[in-house]
Amino acid sequence: MRNFASKLKKIYALVIAGGLSFLPLVAAAAPFDNLRATLSSLNAVLGVLLIVIFGIAVVVFSWGVVKYISAAGDAAKLKEARSFILWGIILIFVLVAIFGLVKYLSTAIGLERDVSDIKPPTLPPTSGATGP
Repeated sequence: MRNFASKLKKIYALVIAGGLSFLPLVAAAAPFDNLRATLSSLNAVLGVLLIVIFGIAVVVFSWGVVKYISAAGDAAKLKEARSFILWGIILIFVLVAIFGLVKYLSTAIGLERDVSDIKPPTLPPTSGATGP
């Protein structure tokens, strides 16, 4: 029972220390503009990273297709080529899903403006013109 009490005290101390570490955010000592800027830069980095990995996935898929065509009926080479093709397709689908999730979340928290919110510019009416 004494061992359990000492473990409980350690857990309690960790929870208190962790809670106190978030106190500057609660006290507004760390403005949320910095958080928005950090999230925005993270969004930009993730966008570039996803595009690069997507390019790698297309190369893996294409390499699998080339290996499949050049296998010439060899069962071992066909199996290896199918593996490249399969992993390329899986990687492409996963990256498209992650890209969609990142776009949805960045729009939901306000890092990107929704295109439907943009109003086209209009010209002000002229004073002497007659309209229809």
